Amino acid sequence: MADVNPPSPVTHFLELLSDWDYSLPLTTQWAVAIAPEASENGDSNGLFQIIKEYTQIDVTDFYIPLSIQNKLLNEKTQPNIDGLGLYYAQSIRMPKESFTPMYVGVDNMGGFLKGTVASDRLDMGGRHFNIDFLETNVDFSDGLIRPWIIAASYRGLINTGKRNSIKTSIVIQEFSRQRNADDLKPVRKIHTFEGCVPIDVSERTLKYDSEEVLVKSVGWIYTSYKYEIDPNRLR
Repeated sequence: MADVNPPSPVTHFLELLSDWDYSLPLTTQWAVAIAPEASENGDSNGLFQIIKEYTQIDVTDFYIPLSIQNKLLNEKTQPNIDGLGLYYAQSIRMPKESFTPMYVGVDNMGGFLKGTVASDRLDMGGRHFNIDFLETNVDFSDGLIRPWIIAASYRGLINTGKRNSIKTSIVIQEFSRQRNADDLKPVRKIHTFEGCVPIDVSERTLKYDSEEVLVKSVGWIYTSYKYEIDPNRLR
């Protein structure tokens, strides 16, 4: 026998929204961490040392101390706690996934349509993403990204081992807006990009007519990525 009083669509929709699995996330609930690989001797400053080798041609021409670069990627600027990451990262444009369809068949066959087959997946030239960073007095873009790009252009991108690499890993976590019993925001999605290298940093304009907070965009390429959807990770 049919239900005399079936639930209304609105009631069903609200019930789904109250369920953690189907509640709506917010675009502001995320954090990003940039994790350079260690050097061959186990020194966590391996990337910084490589950057210094390729940019410190002359102390008077171009020199950024390792102490400055350490300040830009340490536990203070990207603490590994709930909802916090690299604090001056303001926005991320995530990469897309796609492939190109092809249409095959015999030409001039009257009204017959050609068949559709899959062709090339999005190549590495299109596999990039951007992160926008706030400029601070010890500037992330000029203090780390700009010399990193220069060092990578000289050194090249051939893999010489993770412990002697100009590349890095970037991890982006997306959080639920609800908190659990331990007052933590459960991680709902994790994106891990391997073999990342910055390839460009946007220009900036200094002017007298108005004051504004400076934000610069950094483009990254990567060799591989994975993502995890595991809402039970911290529940």
